[in-house]
Amino acid sequence: YPAVDMLFSEVNNLKKPKQSTVTHIWYNYYNTSHGQEVHTHSGSSLSGIYLLDLQEENKTVFYSYSSTNSNLCVEHKKTTDIKEGNIILFPSHLLHYVLPCEKKRITIAFNININF
Repeated sequence: YPAVDMLFSEVNNLKKPKQSTVTHIWYNYYNTSHGQEVHTHSGSSLSGIYLLDLQEENKTVFYSYSSTNSNLCVEHKKTTDIKEGNIILFPSHLLHYVLPCEKKRITIAFNININF
């Protein structure tokens, strides 16, 4: 996928991919009180969420266990500052979820495989 290849070429200290390919793409439509449970997109390198239509703050939250003290500490990173029209790119193995929406939310999600 040329846009991802260009991203890797513009950021210093990143390994340059030989090729990247969008492998899956789908849309998500959330009504009032709809959300998405904690999940990953295993089997891909990167995943992305295009925020197509947000009628409230972004409800995507990234979730991980702290690397210290086993599983006693958990970290949640809210993305309320990311607005409609933006794309969130993240490692596919990263746990994430969507909080229940109060209004309509439409996103387009995708997975990318990268060959190095």
